[in-house]
Amino acid sequence: MNQEQTTKKPIRILWISRHPIQAAQLDELRDRFGVDVEIVQIRATFRNLDEIVAAAEREHADEIVAILPLKLLAALCTTRWKPIRPVMKPLNDTGKGDATEFEHLRFERVDSIQLVTHPILQETPA
Repeated sequence: MNQEQTTKKPIRILWISRHPIQAAQLDELRDRFGVDVEIVQIRATFRNLDEIVAAAEREHADEIVAILPLKLLAALCTTRWKPIRPVMKPLNDTGKGDATEFEHLRFERVDSIQLVTHPILQETPA
């Protein structure tokens, strides 16, 4: 079989979100990775990194798009998957963080997250 007859394997993208993929998001992923992308959505709540890695391995994921708590997103950055996160613009936000509709702006690759904290011993009001 020559190169022209070889079929390229589709990119399998694990979509970890309770929200279904939007048409604009799918279009961007196809632009970035090629027309042959397979989206596998998991709406489950993950408690730890091992559960996410097991799901990615079970689904043979090449990429992971995820909406996760910072702690899990940071942990995922330490694996072979560098997660992708959607950047969204709220369309009907009243200023109280209660938006229910969002417009896709772009995707970002998360290389690492550094969370710096300190204990609250005694805070003085500002």
